[in-house]
Amino acid sequence: MFMALWKAFSEKSRVASLAAASVMLSATIAAAGASTPTPASDVPIPPGVPIEQNSPPLQTLQTPSGDASVAAVIATPLTPKPVTSITLGTGAVLKTGELLIADVMTYDGSALSIEVPSGWQLIRDDVSPTTRQSLYVHVADSDDQPSEWKFNQAAIAQGALVILDNAATFDPVDTSSGMTGSKDATNAPAITTADDGDLVLVFYATDFGFIDPGPTVPQTMIAVANQNTDTHAYWILGSYQPQRGDLPEADSPSPQLYNVAAAQVAIRRR
Repeated sequence: MFMALWKAFSEKSRVASLAAASVMLSATIAAAGASTPTPASDVPIPPGVPIEQNSPPLQTLQTPSGDASVAAVIATPLTPKPVTSITLGTGAVLKTGELLIADVMTYDGSALSIEVPSGWQLIRDDVSPTTRQSLYVHVADSDDQPSEWKFNQAAIAQGALVILDNAATFDPVDTSSGMTGSKDATNAPAITTADDGDLVLVFYATDFGFIDPGPTVPQTMIAVANQNTDTHAYWILGSYQPQRGDLPEADSPSPQLYNVAAAQVAIRRR
Protein backbone atom coordinates (compact mmCIF):
# COMPACT_ATOMS: atom_id res chain seq x y z
CA MET A 1 0.00 0.00 0.00
CA PHE A 2 2.79 2.41 0.94
CA MET A 3 4.71 1.66 -2.28
CA ALA A 4 1.61 2.28 -4.42
CA LEU A 5 0.99 5.65 -2.74
CA TRP A 6 4.66 6.58 -3.13
CA LYS A 7 4.59 5.65 -6.83
CA ALA A 8 1.49 7.78 -7.42
CA PHE A 9 3.04 10.70 -5.53
CA SER A 10 6.28 10.40 -7.53
CA GLU A 11 4.40 10.40 -10.85
CA LYS A 12 2.42 13.49 -9.87
CA SER A 13 5.63 15.21 -8.82
CA ARG A 14 7.27 14.33 -12.16
CA VAL A 15 4.40 15.76 -14.18
CA ALA A 16 4.35 18.89 -12.02
CA SER A 17 8.09 19.33 -12.50
CA LEU A 18 7.76 18.97 -16.27
CA ALA A 19 4.93 21.50 -16.35
CA ALA A 20 6.97 23.94 -14.26
CA ALA A 21 9.95 23.51 -16.57
CA SER A 22 7.71 24.20 -19.56
CA VAL A 23 6.48 27.45 -18.00
CA MET A 24 10.08 28.51 -17.38
CA LEU A 25 11.03 27.65 -20.98
CA SER A 26 8.10 29.65 -22.36
CA ALA A 27 9.07 32.65 -20.24
CA THR A 28 12.71 32.41 -21.35
CA ILE A 29 11.77 32.32 -25.04
CA ALA A 30 9.24 35.12 -24.69
CA ALA A 31 11.80 37.29 -22.91
CA ALA A 32 14.22 36.70 -25.78
CA GLY A 33 11.62 37.82 -28.30
CA ALA A 34 11.04 34.38 -29.81
CA SER A 35 7.77 32.53 -30.13
CA THR A 36 6.50 30.25 -27.41
CA PRO A 37 6.43 26.55 -28.37
CA THR A 38 3.01 24.95 -28.32
CA PRO A 39 3.17 21.40 -26.94
CA ALA A 40 1.56 18.51 -28.80
CA SER A 41 0.76 16.71 -25.55
CA ASP A 42 -0.26 17.52 -21.98
CA VAL A 43 3.32 17.02 -20.81
CA PRO A 44 5.60 19.29 -22.89
CA ILE A 45 9.24 18.52 -23.55
CA PRO A 46 11.34 20.72 -21.26
CA PRO A 47 14.99 21.34 -22.14
CA GLY A 48 17.42 18.72 -20.92
CA VAL A 49 14.91 15.84 -21.00
CA PRO A 50 15.60 13.05 -23.50
CA ILE A 51 13.15 13.28 -26.39
CA GLU A 52 12.12 9.65 -26.34
CA GLN A 53 10.89 9.83 -22.73
CA ASN A 54 7.86 11.84 -23.88
CA SER A 55 4.74 10.55 -25.63
CA PRO A 56 4.13 11.84 -28.23
CA PRO A 57 7.71 13.09 -28.68
CA LEU A 58 6.93 15.99 -31.01
CA GLN A 59 5.77 19.56 -30.52
CA THR A 60 4.43 22.27 -32.81
CA LEU A 61 6.34 25.50 -33.40
CA GLN A 62 4.03 28.46 -32.87
CA THR A 63 4.82 30.68 -35.85
CA PRO A 64 5.34 34.43 -35.47
CA SER A 65 3.17 36.35 -37.93
CA GLY A 66 4.71 36.43 -41.40
CA ASP A 67 7.51 33.96 -40.68
CA ALA A 68 8.19 30.65 -42.40
CA SER A 69 6.56 27.65 -40.74
CA VAL A 70 6.83 23.87 -40.75
CA ALA A 71 3.73 22.54 -42.53
CA ALA A 72 4.66 18.85 -42.41
CA VAL A 73 7.51 16.35 -42.14
CA ILE A 74 7.19 13.27 -44.36
CA ALA A 75 9.53 10.43 -43.36
CA THR A 76 10.98 7.75 -45.61
CA PRO A 77 11.81 4.83 -43.28
CA LEU A 78 15.22 3.25 -42.85
CA THR A 79 15.78 0.67 -45.57
CA PRO A 80 16.07 -2.88 -44.16
CA LYS A 81 18.93 -3.66 -46.56
CA PRO A 82 21.27 -1.67 -48.83
CA VAL A 83 19.53 0.04 -51.75
CA THR A 84 20.65 1.98 -54.84
CA SER A 85 18.11 4.79 -54.45
CA ILE A 86 15.70 6.40 -52.02
CA THR A 87 12.48 8.29 -52.75
CA LEU A 88 11.24 11.18 -50.62
CA GLY A 89 7.82 12.79 -50.58
CA THR A 90 5.60 9.76 -51.12
CA GLY A 91 2.12 10.67 -49.98
CA ALA A 92 2.87 14.38 -49.64
CA VAL A 93 0.22 16.85 -50.83
CA LEU A 94 2.16 19.86 -52.08
CA LYS A 95 1.15 23.42 -52.89
CA THR A 96 2.88 25.63 -55.43
CA GLY A 97 5.41 27.88 -53.71
CA GLU A 98 6.04 25.72 -50.66
CA LEU A 99 9.71 25.28 -49.82
CA LEU A 100 10.93 21.70 -49.49
CA ILE A 101 14.01 20.58 -47.61
CA ALA A 102 15.18 17.02 -48.20
CA ASP A 103 17.26 15.34 -45.50
CA VAL A 104 18.96 12.36 -47.18
CA MET A 105 20.89 10.10 -44.80
CA THR A 106 23.17 7.34 -46.06
CA TYR A 107 25.49 5.06 -44.14
CA ASP A 108 28.47 4.36 -46.36
CA GLY A 109 30.56 7.46 -45.74
CA SER A 110 32.22 9.32 -48.61
CA ALA A 111 32.43 6.21 -50.82
CA LEU A 112 28.92 6.89 -52.09
CA SER A 113 28.13 9.17 -55.04
CA ILE A 114 24.63 10.67 -55.01
CA GLU A 115 22.68 11.59 -58.15
CA VAL A 116 20.35 14.46 -57.27
CA PRO A 117 16.86 14.73 -58.83
CA SER A 118 16.17 17.60 -61.20
CA GLY A 119 15.24 20.89 -59.57
CA TRP A 120 16.95 20.24 -56.23
CA GLN A 121 19.95 22.24 -54.99
CA LEU A 122 22.44 21.13 -52.36
CA ILE A 123 22.45 23.08 -49.10
CA ARG A 124 25.28 21.11 -47.53
CA ASP A 125 26.80 17.62 -47.39
CA ASP A 126 28.32 16.51 -44.06
CA VAL A 127 30.20 13.21 -44.19
CA SER A 128 31.62 11.15 -41.30
CA PRO A 129 33.37 7.78 -41.78
CA THR A 130 29.92 6.17 -41.82
CA THR A 131 27.02 8.61 -41.33
CA ARG A 132 26.40 11.06 -44.17
CA GLN A 133 23.72 13.76 -43.98
CA SER A 134 22.96 15.60 -47.24
CA LEU A 135 20.48 18.49 -47.23
CA TYR A 136 18.78 19.81 -50.38
CA VAL A 137 16.22 22.54 -51.16
CA HIS A 138 13.51 22.84 -53.82
CA VAL A 139 10.54 25.12 -54.47
CA ALA A 140 7.44 22.98 -54.91
CA ASP A 141 4.90 22.91 -57.68
CA SER A 142 1.46 21.48 -57.00
CA ASP A 143 1.98 18.68 -59.52
CA ASP A 144 5.46 17.68 -58.28
CA GLN A 145 6.00 13.95 -57.95
CA PRO A 146 8.03 12.18 -55.25
CA SER A 147 11.76 12.72 -55.82
CA GLU A 148 14.36 9.96 -56.12
CA TRP A 149 18.01 10.18 -55.09
CA LYS A 150 20.18 7.53 -56.79
CA PHE A 151 23.42 6.01 -55.47
CA ASN A 152 26.36 4.59 -57.38
CA GLN A 153 26.46 1.64 -54.98
CA ALA A 154 24.01 0.07 -52.57
CA ALA A 155 23.79 1.59 -49.07
CA ILE A 156 21.47 1.67 -46.07
CA ALA A 157 19.49 4.92 -46.30
CA GLN A 158 16.57 6.90 -44.92
CA GLY A 159 15.23 10.40 -45.31
CA ALA A 160 12.78 13.12 -44.39
CA LEU A 161 11.01 15.77 -46.43
CA VAL A 162 10.38 19.00 -44.50
CA ILE A 163 7.61 21.11 -46.06
CA LEU A 164 7.68 24.83 -45.25
CA ASP A 165 5.02 27.50 -45.74
CA ASN A 166 5.74 31.21 -46.20
CA ALA A 167 9.47 30.66 -46.80
CA ALA A 168 11.43 32.64 -49.36
CA THR A 169 11.46 31.00 -52.77
CA PHE A 170 14.44 33.01 -54.11
CA ASP A 171 17.69 32.45 -52.20
CA PRO A 172 15.81 30.87 -49.25
CA VAL A 173 18.84 29.73 -47.23
CA ASP A 174 20.25 32.60 -45.20
CA THR A 175 23.19 30.57 -43.89
CA SER A 176 24.12 27.11 -42.63
CA SER A 177 26.78 25.26 -40.69
CA GLY A 178 27.62 21.62 -40.10
CA MET A 179 29.94 19.13 -38.46
CA THR A 180 30.66 15.44 -38.19
CA GLY A 181 32.16 13.57 -35.29
CA SER A 182 32.03 10.55 -33.08
CA LYS A 183 30.39 9.64 -29.79
CA ASP A 184 28.51 12.60 -28.24
CA ALA A 185 29.84 15.38 -30.50
CA THR A 186 26.36 16.54 -31.53
CA ASN A 187 26.81 20.29 -31.68
CA ALA A 188 25.84 22.00 -34.95
CA PRO A 189 28.27 24.95 -35.20
CA ALA A 190 27.27 28.56 -34.58
CA ILE A 191 25.92 30.69 -37.43
CA THR A 192 25.49 34.39 -38.18
CA THR A 193 22.31 35.34 -40.00
CA ALA A 194 21.89 38.31 -42.33
CA ASP A 195 18.08 38.67 -42.17
CA ASP A 196 15.51 39.11 -39.40
CA GLY A 197 12.83 36.52 -38.70
CA ASP A 198 14.62 33.36 -39.83
CA LEU A 199 13.25 29.89 -39.16
CA VAL A 200 16.18 27.88 -37.79
CA LEU A 201 16.20 24.11 -38.30
CA VAL A 202 18.83 21.79 -36.86
CA PHE A 203 19.32 18.31 -38.32
CA TYR A 204 21.04 15.44 -36.49
CA ALA A 205 21.78 11.93 -37.81
CA THR A 206 23.70 8.99 -36.38
CA ASP A 207 24.61 5.39 -37.13
CA PHE A 208 23.83 4.37 -33.54
CA GLY A 209 23.09 0.64 -33.81
CA PHE A 210 20.19 0.47 -31.36
CA ILE A 211 17.07 2.53 -30.67
CA ASP A 212 16.57 5.54 -28.41
CA PRO A 213 20.02 7.17 -28.26
CA GLY A 214 18.55 9.69 -25.80
CA PRO A 215 19.37 13.16 -27.18
CA THR A 216 18.45 16.23 -25.15
CA VAL A 217 16.83 19.41 -26.45
CA PRO A 218 18.68 22.76 -26.40
CA GLN A 219 17.14 25.44 -24.19
CA THR A 220 15.37 27.44 -26.93
CA MET A 221 14.40 24.68 -29.38
CA ILE A 222 11.74 22.01 -29.73
CA ALA A 223 11.62 18.75 -31.67
CA VAL A 224 9.72 18.88 -34.96
CA ALA A 225 10.76 15.37 -36.05
CA ASN A 226 12.24 12.42 -34.19
CA GLN A 227 13.03 8.95 -35.53
CA ASN A 228 14.22 6.83 -32.64
CA THR A 229 12.26 3.62 -33.13
CA ASP A 230 14.76 2.20 -35.62
CA THR A 231 18.52 2.04 -35.49
CA HIS A 232 20.33 4.92 -37.18
CA ALA A 233 18.28 7.57 -35.39
CA TYR A 234 17.75 11.14 -36.53
CA TRP A 235 15.95 14.16 -35.12
CA ILE A 236 15.15 17.69 -36.34
CA LEU A 237 14.79 20.67 -34.03
CA GLY A 238 13.35 24.11 -34.71
CA SER A 239 13.27 27.66 -33.39
CA TYR A 240 12.99 31.26 -34.58
CA GLN A 241 15.48 34.11 -34.55
CA PRO A 242 13.58 37.43 -34.41
CA GLN A 243 16.62 39.60 -35.20
CA ARG A 244 19.62 38.94 -37.42
CA GLY A 245 22.97 38.22 -35.87
CA ASP A 246 24.87 35.47 -34.12
CA LEU A 247 23.30 32.17 -33.10
CA PRO A 248 25.30 29.87 -30.81
CA GLU A 249 26.03 26.25 -31.60
CA ALA A 250 23.06 23.93 -31.18
CA ASP A 251 24.15 21.16 -28.86
CA SER A 252 21.91 18.10 -28.50
CA PRO A 253 24.10 15.69 -26.56
CA SER A 254 23.70 11.96 -26.19
CA PRO A 255 26.29 9.71 -24.55
CA GLN A 256 25.30 6.73 -26.72
CA LEU A 257 26.06 8.07 -30.22
CA TYR A 258 28.75 6.85 -32.58
CA ASN A 259 29.41 8.62 -35.87
CA VAL A 260 27.12 11.61 -36.15
CA ALA A 261 26.39 14.52 -38.47
CA ALA A 262 24.78 17.78 -37.36
CA ALA A 263 23.75 20.84 -39.37
CA GLN A 264 22.11 24.16 -38.54
CA VAL A 265 20.16 25.88 -41.36
CA ALA A 266 18.52 29.33 -41.26
CA ILE A 267 15.60 29.82 -43.69
CA ARG A 268 14.45 33.25 -44.80
CA ARG A 269 10.79 34.21 -44.64
CA ARG A 270 8.96 35.24 -47.80
